[in-house]
Amino acid sequence: MTDGAGKANLRAVVRAHRKTYVSGRTGRPRWQDYLTFEILPLGVAIVCGWARLKLPAAAAGGLIAVAAFLSVFLFTVVVSLWSRAGDLADQAPKPSADVTRQTRDLGELAANSAYASVVCILAAGVFVVAAVSHRWVLIISTAVGLGLGVHLFLVLFMVIKRVFVQTQASLLRVSTGADRPDRSGPR
Repeated sequence: MTDGAGKANLRAVVRAHRKTYVSGRTGRPRWQDYLTFEILPLGVAIVCGWARLKLPAAAAGGLIAVAAFLSVFLFTVVVSLWSRAGDLADQAPKPSADVTRQTRDLGELAANSAYASVVCILAAGVFVVAAVSHRWVLIISTAVGLGLGVHLFLVLFMVIKRVFVQTQASLLRVSTGADRPDRSGPR
């Protein structure tokens, strides 16, 4: 999954995250996702810059704390998903539609969580700049930070929805027995 770039290059994480901008039914990329997750936050940043918004130092400090906490939490999620993927690989399950679905879901969740952790780190850095700057640097860092914040919230909402829907589907399969071979036949 590496692209030969330096170890700190996160291009693979960004690519993997963007590959989740697909329709659950068709598997095709959704332009609505690009609009929602990338263009809308960019628009927010542009409007904030145009309006010359300036975050007060105390607000920037609070946002630094929130972004840092979320980054640590999301990094922990990524490590947990890595552990779960390793456990799954150690089990060496027979290839099946269920295993394919499970591995795809783990991969997408890992991509989204790793990406969101990176966005948190970037946002925290931008908010540090906002907390200590003045004039045009404060305006730009406020705009970029708020744009990143909107982007982060949208990504987290997507992940929350995905996890909820996948949990509901798993519970339905278990409660209906759809995940087990038919046992009603002759014995």
